[in-house]
Amino acid sequence: MRSSCLPNVRTILLPILLSVAACTGTTDDTGSGADNGGDNSGDNGGNGDGCGSYIAGVGSVLTYGYVNMGATTGSYVLTFTSLDASTGAAVFTTSSSMAASGYTASSISVQNLSCESDGMYVSSVTTDSEIVSGGTPFSDSTVATYDPPMLVLPSSLAAGSTWEMSSSVTTVGEMSGTGTTTIAQTATVGASESVTVPAGTYDTLPVTFQPTSGAASHSWLAVGVGSVKTDYSELATAQ
Repeated sequence: MRSSCLPNVRTILLPILLSVAACTGTTDDTGSGADNGGDNSGDNGGNGDGCGSYIAGVGSVLTYGYVNMGATTGSYVLTFTSLDASTGAAVFTTSSSMAASGYTASSISVQNLSCESDGMYVSSVTTDSEIVSGGTPFSDSTVATYDPPMLVLPSSLAAGSTWEMSSSVTTVGEMSGTGTTTIAQTATVGASESVTVPAGTYDTLPVTFQPTSGAASHSWLAVGVGSVKTDYSELATAQ
């Protein structure tokens, strides 16, 4: 069945994907959800309209601010665009903007995923970006295809559980050309933590993503929301 945080719009897409989705049958209950008056009840039914507990509902809009990136500033908005209940096909749209000295970038990406019995898989990401670097503007349109589609998060989450993430990703760009990258990393779920971000305080499950080489990255997932925090972003608002 298939189913470095530099100021570069292409390098931030994968962390966004890894931090937002879990699927049917999640068994761990992290508790009360947000205590900021939000709609996160903490029950494992979640509000992902069939995609599981650790994800917001179809039509939800989540805004994140970048943190821990030095002089680089910006934000991104993640929208759960659609879900086909009969096939499990899910679409997320992300719009992002960032700025640093002599550099600005903005992008809109469409992330195509599928809810399978064992979890949510990403199959492709299409991105249109506009960048100004050193006063020189340029744009690019890219399509990244995952072969095989990669498991983003499994259907069951529990402290101490792990899963392998691997795929060959081929990116074809109008300006940037064609390139292939191999993803190979292990994800590990930690014990529940209370996390406070601008959007409120949430009970979360932290997940560590450790590649075969290089530094690990982290994401904190809340019931009914998805990611509320990563190494380089925090949830600002949830609608």
